[in-house]
Amino acid sequence: MKKVRYGILSTATIVPRFIEGIRESRAGEVVAIAGRQFEQAQKMANELGIPRYYGSYQELYQDDEIDIIYIANYNGGHYACLKEALQAGRNILCEKPICMTKEQAEKVFTIAKEKGVFLMEAQKSVFLPAQQKARQLLDQHELGEIQWVNIISCHTGAKRGEWFKKIANGGGILRGAGTYSLEFLLTAFQQSLENYSGNFAIQPPVSDDGCVINLKMAPNIMVSILITKDIVTESRIEIYGTAGRLIIPNFWKTDRLSLEREGKEETMVFEMNSEFVFEIDHVNDCLQRGLLTSPVMTPAVSIEATTIIDELYRKNLGVTE
Repeated sequence: MKKVRYGILSTATIVPRFIEGIRESRAGEVVAIAGRQFEQAQKMANELGIPRYYGSYQELYQDDEIDIIYIANYNGGHYACLKEALQAGRNILCEKPICMTKEQAEKVFTIAKEKGVFLMEAQKSVFLPAQQKARQLLDQHELGEIQWVNIISCHTGAKRGEWFKKIANGGGILRGAGTYSLEFLLTAFQQSLENYSGNFAIQPPVSDDGCVINLKMAPNIMVSILITKDIVTESRIEIYGTAGRLIIPNFWKTDRLSLEREGKEETMVFEMNSEFVFEIDHVNDCLQRGLLTSPVMTPAVSIEATTIIDELYRKNLGVTE
């Protein structure tokens, strides 16, 4: 099997864990890393055993021995890097959220199509075996008619660093973690999200530490979402139907789910080491098949999730760009 060679853009804290996933994958390997500072890139390359390192992103774009670039810099910097890398003709996997606005998301997918290159938003959770099994159970109507979905997304380890405090830089807990919930709904139910509204917990200088979102899906499914960095509680997705209940604990990194029907509970556990490997295997398969977009994390999913988050910020926090 031909190897898929990854270049890593950024020395962010997520990078070592993502590289573990590449190395566990069936076909991936890491060949280069770039940072905004040469010393940082060199340090991480030495620590992680990466052959080449660069002190600028532009050098990474020009490395012809790379098959795909993984973009992992701060949220507000995704759009500029995406445009530069796509214009250079590079295949891209970009950390969530892919962009800040609907217009930005539409633009980058348009550029990717024009350049004939692959582009996908990195959303590891939808490729986890537990979420794949949940989609199968829903497709088979194992819960009967779905009535309510309750999602609690607790991230008490999130830190209010300088960029996180500024929504203009992609900060805020909704921007940081909202795609986990929204993109689960979009991929699991494969329908648009309607009538969404939100309330936010805000600390100066204008960055949200918590939010509650209510929305609806056809024909009559109610959805409640709590996303927080301060409330200590168990993260989970609960799906209630006329024939049972499905629970996915810690749904963005879980190895299990529970199905309750007729008074009986069944827990399903899936073998897993790296939570990133399933997403990476999917990307590698897409590239080897010559696909330009993912059939799971489609452009439509990324654009709709980006649109909802941006509109909620604009409506509730007065964000204008």
